Amino acid sequence: MAAFNFPSSPSNGDNYSANGVTFTYNSSSGAWIRASAVGAQGATGNTGAQGATGAAGSNGGTDIVNDSSPQLGGDLDTNTKNIFFGDSSNSSNNRLQFGTTDKDLQIYHDGSHSRVAEGGTGNLILSTNGGTVSLYNTSNSEDLAKFISNGAVELYHNNTKRFETTSSGVKVSDGHLFLDDNQNIKLGNSNDFLIYHNGSNSIINDNGTGNLELVTNNGAKITLQGGSDTMANFIKDGAVELYHNNTKVFETTSSGAKVQKSGEVITLIGSTNGDGVYLSLDGASNGDGAGGDHASISHDSSGNFHIKTDNPSSNASIVFSTNGSTRTVIDESGHLKPISNNTYDLGTSSKRWRNLYINDLQLSNKGETNNVDGTWGDWTLQEGESDVYMINNRSGKKFKIKMEEVE
Repeated sequence: MAAFNFPSSPSNGDNYSANGVTFTYNSSSGAWIRASAVGAQGATGNTGAQGATGAAGSNGGTDIVNDSSPQLGGDLDTNTKNIFFGDSSNSSNNRLQFGTTDKDLQIYHDGSHSRVAEGGTGNLILSTNGGTVSLYNTSNSEDLAKFISNGAVELYHNNTKRFETTSSGVKVSDGHLFLDDNQNIKLGNSNDFLIYHNGSNSIINDNGTGNLELVTNNGAKITLQGGSDTMANFIKDGAVELYHNNTKVFETTSSGAKVQKSGEVITLIGSTNGDGVYLSLDGASNGDGAGGDHASISHDSSGNFHIKTDNPSSNASIVFSTNGSTRTVIDESGHLKPISNNTYDLGTSSKRWRNLYINDLQLSNKGETNNVDGTWGDWTLQEGESDVYMINNRSGKKFKIKMEEVE
């Protein structure tokens, strides 16, 4: 409907024309009366009866200003014109209203904002016959949102698509997903898995059923980094690598594990309450470090260092080797013996033991011969209260060594 701005202080008989329509002011009724349209009005025939229902007008004219209940007898044709509404201050003025009550659906401008207000029963529904519902800026130069039939919902920022639904879920494009502190990404039917920042720390919280698993199928490895520093690598079909200050110091291998780096390497196993420490070595059977089939190195609460070996058959030994060869053995009975007869020395000509504390001294060169008469002997040296004796183990004879007292 066209807008009419009538003069504020008219005189009787004044004419006012706007949008192709002429009105005459009637001071008796205080109303502007639409003038008859001579040619076009006559051609419509039965329209005259409708004119009689108007507020006034001898030729079928209607007082559209003062008529409090105007009605249409057919479709309203705007005749290529606009329908203008002023700013609406309340529900009784300048609003386009739909529904059985005057507030089911309203379209208006309140002076600050343009509004589509749904206040009746049911929902506010925007429908398309199979295309796309699009929201644009005023100049239609930027996309704001698109609702695609049988497809995605797309949301834009500054004409750049940032978010869309897909056949498998949602997608964030060309940007980031921002959440404030203590706002969670929640996964699972019962908030089983949470990812969030609490203002001080970033937290991955698994509080549901099952395990927390990190899985890579096609990737070569999973890497944990602190800035540009590597903290750990988890390599598919390979090692787990642990770093200190961006330097690898520990890794698993196909045969076990390795601690290695440049410079001094210290591996510490410590007890913080004085209960001692225990390193168990089990290569005999099930590898559980339990029972009697394992060896261990330990440091007890009294400060003693222990090397222990055992097995169910009670025949385990402690073996000492150098240069890839076994040299000395402490057998299951506690005897220290060389691995080969007449091969190894105890001390050297320049590196002697200070004292040798023993009971009987067994002397035998069996399997060899001496440099005097070419025979071999087997003797036992024993101490008496005042004398020293030699026993020939081959003949059974006993001898006393003659000694001269010097002091």
